[in-house]
Amino acid sequence: MVQSQGFVDAVMAHSVGIGYPAIPETRLAELPIVVPPLSEQRAIADYLDRETARIDTLIEKIEAMIEKLQEYRTALITAAVTGQIDVRGEVVREEARA
Repeated sequence: MVQSQGFVDAVMAHSVGIGYPAIPETRLAELPIVVPPLSEQRAIADYLDRETARIDTLIEKIEAMIEKLQEYRTALITAAVTGQIDVRGEVVREEARA
C-alpha cells in the first residue's frame, strides 16, 4: 500500500523542503490509508489460500515426476551399460542427423 502511486503522491504533496524533501511524522500519521472491508480481506485471503494449495499440489506432482524420470534414466543407463538393451543403432542414427 505504501508503494502505491496514490500514497506516494500524498506523501510528496505533504513533504517539506527543496534539497531533501521529507514529510514530518505527524503529517505522515494523518494520511488516510484505504483498507478493504474485512469481508473482502477474508475473501482475498481465502482465494490466496486456495491458489497456494493448488500450486503446492502441482509442485508435488512435478517433483514426483522428476524423481520418476531420474529413476527411469538411471535404469536406462544401467540397462545400456550392462548390455540388456542395444543402443548402438540409436547412436548411429543420432550421428547421421548431425
